[in-house]
Amino acid sequence: MPNEPDFDTLKQFWHAVSRNFATIAFAPDGTIAEVNDRFLAVVGYRRDELVGQAHRVLCSETLRASADYAAFWDALRRGEAQAGVFERVARSGEPIFLRAEYTPIVGADGRVVRVIKIAQDITAQRRKEAYVTELVAELSAAARDNSATLNAAAQDTATDMAAVSAGLQQLGGATRDNHKLAADLAAQVREIARLAGTIGGIANQTGMLALNAAIEAARAGEAGRGFAVVADEVRNLSRRVRDATGEVQGNIGAIDALAHALGAASERSLADTHNAEAVTRRLADRVEALRTLGAMLSVSAAKNDHELFVARLLDALAAETAPQDVPADAHDCAFGRWYDELGSALLGEMAEFKALAQPHARLHALARQAYDALRARRVDELRRLGDALGAAQHEMLGGLDALLVALARRGAAPG
Repeated sequence: MPNEPDFDTLKQFWHAVSRNFATIAFAPDGTIAEVNDRFLAVVGYRRDELVGQAHRVLCSETLRASADYAAFWDALRRGEAQAGVFERVARSGEPIFLRAEYTPIVGADGRVVRVIKIAQDITAQRRKEAYVTELVAELSAAARDNSATLNAAAQDTATDMAAVSAGLQQLGGATRDNHKLAADLAAQVREIARLAGTIGGIANQTGMLALNAAIEAARAGEAGRGFAVVADEVRNLSRRVRDATGEVQGNIGAIDALAHALGAASERSLADTHNAEAVTRRLADRVEALRTLGAMLSVSAAKNDHELFVARLLDALAAETAPQDVPADAHDCAFGRWYDELGSALLGEMAEFKALAQPHARLHALARQAYDALRARRVDELRRLGDALGAAQHEMLGGLDALLVALARRGAAPG
């Protein structure tokens, strides 16, 4: 047929591929038959060290012994191509990562006669991804640790502040009682002073009456002598009353000064107590702000973790290679544990917090389904699961953003 390429064209095509990609050919049993220079440069072997060896020489001991590895070669011998990102082992023992496709070549009798692998070395890219992944994981872990530390400090401070507040309330009550007692004392002192003044006035009047009586008794002569003695005694008594009243009034003045000083001190103490109570309330607001900040750190860490988790899983779906493992469910990841325990205690009444439960559970359920499909090589399910994972991630990250906005509002609200 005129449109079919001839052998020379195919040979030129193969040489072009070999110049730009790492290539290696295997017999159906996995024995290495051919290898180009690019592949040798990637794995660090010489040609004579590889040709004639089994493919397993490029694999880790764990992979060689696995059922997945046996199934991989069984599929190739059935003529089923295999593509994805594969971890292999270089001559140095270091892991390398190849984005590759294994293509079975079928002979005239319908049996596989060769398996051709065309590969691209993505080890450097994977190392960068691993570095970024590790960095994000460290940042998320640091955020979670800081959140836990903030919450613990806030809880301890809140407990101490509650005790201080209770003490201040008791002190305020006692101070208010003392202030009232001082006011009552001042009022009683004023009443005593009034009575003392009245007594003094009566004593003065009595003294004047006694003096008048003595004058009249003197005029009366011998008949008024007895009355003069009485008047004199009354006058003496009146003088002693005036003296005693003056002394009482002097003491009342001192007591009144002390009562006023006590009242002023009570007022200052009451004002100080009110100020201390206000400071305590402000500190309580700051403690609540610390708790909110700790929660925001945990939510931010969860956002980073889930973005990275889904990105890695979507890469695995595209490469049709199962990741090492995924959490069993939404309660098994770091955010799930925080959500069930500390998060619920701090934010359990917030609508935005409650709204995260279903999308988080759905995301992890889909992740588990994708992991199981990859492990079982149910390739026909992968695209559907990838689309569903992307939608679930969008919903989950949107919920986390909504919670962060709500927390920021709560932290900015006046106490």
